Amino acid sequence: MSYKNHFRTIASFLVTVIMFFLLFKKVPLDQVYLSVKNSDIKLILLIVIVALFNGFFVSALRWKLILKVMGFHLSFKEAFFVKVASDPIIGAVPLKIGEISRILYLKKFNGIAPENTAFSIFTEYILNILTLVFFTILGVLVIFIKGLDPMLGNQPVLALCSIRLEKFLSGVKWITLFKQRFLKCFKNENIFKNKNILFLSFWFGLLEIACFFFLAKAINVDLPFSEVLLCLPIIILLSSSPITFLGLGMREGIVILLFQKYASAQNLLALGILYSFVEHIIPMLIGLGVTSIFINKLLDKETIKKEI
Repeated sequence: MSYKNHFRTIASFLVTVIMFFLLFKKVPLDQVYLSVKNSDIKLILLIVIVALFNGFFVSALRWKLILKVMGFHLSFKEAFFVKVASDPIIGAVPLKIGEISRILYLKKFNGIAPENTAFSIFTEYILNILTLVFFTILGVLVIFIKGLDPMLGNQPVLALCSIRLEKFLSGVKWITLFKQRFLKCFKNENIFKNKNILFLSFWFGLLEIACFFFLAKAINVDLPFSEVLLCLPIIILLSSSPITFLGLGMREGIVILLFQKYASAQNLLALGILYSFVEHIIPMLIGLGVTSIFINKLLDKETIKKEI
């Protein structure tokens, strides 16, 4: 890891600590603990199982199908291993730079060119964003059909910004190949018209929304499902920024901001923390169990290609 990446990691940790300091200054830790203590533990455990199934099994199957449509074979078992093992690396390194580990693995053990793996990963993120946009629009429609007061009327407006990077990217060979592959894929419309990939993307997004909704139920927070449809995509997108480690602190703060009219700050903070654990921290801790195997395989120059 370069000096800049070390600095970004340390900075994100510091910002995370500051964010939680401010949150716990507003809501005492003992009150948050009390909210968690009074929650439905059995329901939370069930949600953890569903979230792990979604984050590992559904995600790995979709990635395998994306590569298959691109013309590359990767067994589900191997896709699952790479997904689980690389999760802690991706989470620990800022700006999703840890995704390079997946690129290196498929290059070494499957002979897949870096630009092709990079495109498959990029496609995953694009599908996730499109799914989030779909559910946000669906949430808006449900709210207006029901005649409810839209929550976002008093919230900050999100804007999408475009940055021109053509000159910067044109001189990098593999990125040029990546761009060609990207345009070709859109031209053929193979991935984005594949029903199985689209179904898994929809299922992936729906399960994440359902997990948050039922986590709220478990913590005794009654949220309208339409509001969750509308706001959770915003929470996911904003907390995906590299400002804090794993989005911690920022995610919890946004949960309090967007749902403040439905529950107390202590319950919402408890909800945000539980959501971070279920969707990010627990999968990361599970991944640590096989990350060392993954790294050793990458570093072992004598390792021959074999199916996991």
